[in-house]
Amino acid sequence: MSKINRLQDSIQAVCPIIGVSIGTTGVSASVRIDFNPSATSAQRTAGQNVVDTFDWSQAAQDAS
Repeated sequence: MSKINRLQDSIQAVCPIIGVSIGTTGVSASVRIDFNPSATSAQRTAGQNVVDTFDWSQAAQDAS
């Protein structure tokens, strides 16, 4: 599984999304979440928190 897929799966675990766009892999600030219209405010916040705290390291990738 790629880092991008791992990130998307992590977001989907807390929030309904349409997809994720990543400008630069490893840079959380470049990630855009396309939320499903049904996502609540709390779910959107949880999804953004996943992005903000996502571990891009190879060690985290190897552990997944």
